[in-house]
Amino acid sequence: GDCRRDRQLVLEAVTRDPEAIRVAAPALQADHAVGLATLAHGAKHLQKLPQALSHGPEFLAKALIATGGCDRDLATAAVLQHAPNIQFLAEGLRDDRWVMFAALNSDGMLLGFGGPSVRNDRDVVLAAVQKAGRALDFASESLRNDVTVGSAAVLQDDSSVEFLGEELKSSVPFFEDTLRACQGSRRRLLLAALEADAALLRYGSQENRADRNIVLEAVGLNGEALLHASLGLRADREVVFVAVHNNGLALQFADLALRHDLDVVRVAVQQNGAAIRYVEPALRSDREIALLALSPPGGDQAVGFVGTALWQDPDFLVQAMIANGGADRQVVLTVVGQDGLLLSMATETLRADRGVVQTAIDQNGLALEFASEELRQDFYLVQSALQHCGLALRFASDALRSSPTLVKLAVQQDGLSLEFMRTPLLRPPKEKSDTPENADSQIEQQQQQQQQPQQQNGEPPKLLDEGKPIEGKVEVEVDAETYREISRVAIENDGRAIQFLRQEERLDRTIVLAAVRQNGSVLDQAPQELLQDDAFLEAAVDLSGGEDAEAVLDAVNIKGVALRFAGPGPRANRRVVLAAIHNDPFSLRYASDVLKDDKALVLEALRHTPSASKRALLELASDRLQQDVALVVESLP
Repeated sequence: GDCRRDRQLVLEAVTRDPEAIRVAAPALQADHAVGLATLAHGAKHLQKLPQALSHGPEFLAKALIATGGCDRDLATAAVLQHAPNIQFLAEGLRDDRWVMFAALNSDGMLLGFGGPSVRNDRDVVLAAVQKAGRALDFASESLRNDVTVGSAAVLQDDSSVEFLGEELKSSVPFFEDTLRACQGSRRRLLLAALEADAALLRYGSQENRADRNIVLEAVGLNGEALLHASLGLRADREVVFVAVHNNGLALQFADLALRHDLDVVRVAVQQNGAAIRYVEPALRSDREIALLALSPPGGDQAVGFVGTALWQDPDFLVQAMIANGGADRQVVLTVVGQDGLLLSMATETLRADRGVVQTAIDQNGLALEFASEELRQDFYLVQSALQHCGLALRFASDALRSSPTLVKLAVQQDGLSLEFMRTPLLRPPKEKSDTPENADSQIEQQQQQQQQPQQQNGEPPKLLDEGKPIEGKVEVEVDAETYREISRVAIENDGRAIQFLRQEERLDRTIVLAAVRQNGSVLDQAPQELLQDDAFLEAAVDLSGGEDAEAVLDAVNIKGVALRFAGPGPRANRRVVLAAIHNDPFSLRYASDVLKDDKALVLEALRHTPSASKRALLELASDRLQQDVALVVESLP
């Protein structure tokens, strides 16, 4: 009996035979050293030990350490009794899924002691995160991106969202499902979801969508998340400011009162010009707001919402072009539709845009000046410009300024546009050759050639309605009759066009008389050969029945006696008669009776008359003035 209680003897006995523990005194059976000596023969002897040892965490830990944690049965028993004992297992057993399951049954966080294999075992990891969501931190990267594992983790503990893989962190469907599962009540989960898509705020609970911090976070990431905020927060000035700063279009979800707020609206349209559509009508006509809206980005979508009165303001049009740098097509289209000349402020790209240029010249043909060189070679575009303003011929290409059709159209609009006709090569009117019949056929032929499919190099055909230019120089031959017809049309539209005629046409009596008929003041521009011809002067003065004072004035400045061809009106016009007698004092004979009785006028005539002829001149005055002492004295030789 004493031997059963002798610790040293019992230790020696169980060291030789593990069965010896059965006969040891109860106190020694519960001795850690005796128990460890017994287990040294194998974990199968654990059942021989009293419950105090077989279920004791401290003893089992010592047993694992003593055996090196390599015995699977001991390891399983140890972690079943006290899961943290897994930390004392050998590395190989930490990768044993059944041992790990035994540990995880108590605490999912013990996955942290698992080896690489169990951390990549979907069933093991799922069991861990269902116990403790933050155990996701110990899962392999692939399982941290597993939808089922990730969902189980964040639903068990939404703080584990920080351990999700990058794929799941950016997966909108994942967050949609998990938020639905928890009815949007998990705050940290919702905040993480907002990083993937702020619009996921819509899955938040009513409480979370009324949480100012959550909503500020959401609208800071995506302003349009304001749509899903509570009504109270949509009327919160700070929240709306953050939203429209991120996305101006969020203004549409703001409370009506804030859509009247100038500061809020300013930030919104500056961020995205298209936000002006959600601005209250009164602010759409605010110059500052409109100009901010027309600036990139979104300026093209803002055009239709700017107050209509602003588009009638020339200063605003210029400012609108400056605001968007002349680069936004829709803005430029609207501006040049109001003032075509502002095409000058558009970018080179838009000045080469056929639609933009067409809009500009429809408003003002002179906008052709600012079209690209390529478009100024386009026959039909130039034709359109000339229909609005003949002087636009100045800005057409050299080839088109030689086109009879275009030049004639120009001078029909404004005779002075003849100045910009490029002098053509004239050929006799009846000459026949293999060349095209006229300049326009040459130009059109060249255009048609350019439109033919380029089969040699595989290029597609160039279509005329695509605005393809006439390239290169076109030496145009125009017959003399065509040129004469153009000249006639020009001077019939504006007699001043006479100054731009060739010398041959300026010597043409019919053409010059047509010019004088249209504008009597151009008579002095007739060549001297015609002006010295009394018959021509008579015809020129007689064009208006001799009553065109300006024409008669030009005529008497050239030849005083031309006054004889004038009608009663000019003969009674003191200015006209004075000019006549300055040129030829004896033209007094053609003055009206009233002016022949004008002492000052007769005196002026006498002073311009040679002494020997003064008496004869006085005889042309009225009978009363012929008896005037002062005039008689003046007429003495």
